[in-house]
Amino acid sequence: MKILYDDIVEKRLHIMGLSQEEFDTIKLALARMYSSTDRTAHMADLSEAECRKAINMWSDFSQSEISAVSLSTVRMMNTEEIPSGIVAVDLGLPSGTKWADCNLGAESPEQYGDYFRFGETTALTKDAEGYKIMNLGNDIAGTEYDAATAIMGENWRIPTFKQVNELLNNCSAQWQTREGINGMCLTGKNGKSIFIPSAGRLKKTINGLFNNEKDKGFCWISSPCGNDAAFILSIGQEKAEWTNSPRADGLSIRPVLKRHLTVV
Repeated sequence: MKILYDDIVEKRLHIMGLSQEEFDTIKLALARMYSSTDRTAHMADLSEAECRKAINMWSDFSQSEISAVSLSTVRMMNTEEIPSGIVAVDLGLPSGTKWADCNLGAESPEQYGDYFRFGETTALTKDAEGYKIMNLGNDIAGTEYDAATAIMGENWRIPTFKQVNELLNNCSAQWQTREGINGMCLTGKNGKSIFIPSAGRLKKTINGLFNNEKDKGFCWISSPCGNDAAFILSIGQEKAEWTNSPRADGLSIRPVLKRHLTVV
């Protein structure tokens, strides 16, 4: 595979006063992250030291100087363990918001991922204690109650109501079956898309966890609704829309990227 990297990056590295050894290491790291086929980052062949040196330089690069950042890069930037496979997708939205390509806890768009009760940062299990309704404020995005932030790091969060509304207003929706899994494909005006599987929702009963409505998918929005509910993104065969759900239900989370770290 032919490796590409922009001359402007090389010039910037020289200007930053690196030693020749540091320059060669960073140049190699950056070069390996450029692909002539899909322009996404490839870090698998780099040592942790090489990756970290490259990462330390990125905060000073403009978007024109860096084409993409891989999952492993985001993991190291956040010093958090991120589920493998998640990358941020640029749907061409007016705000520039980028959406994860799969649910929190999933390793591919078709996987359901984990289920979370609203405001809890650990996945719902059959041994979970009863849900406690708390005053979480008007928006939990990026707070201690945000599972995406807690698990993936400060650059990721549960989408806000405004971000979900923007997604619905600027993307076309099509019900699809991928790898035997039903779900909604949301495609932006730039032709890029995300797939949200019909993962249903978990309810905790005295007999354990029960998953109903497997013909639909539900993802938390960061805003509470009333005293015991919260807004959600709901997808089904007929449409994608926002609605609400009891906070005690176990729903999916589709994270959004806070910072513009990657363009896929």
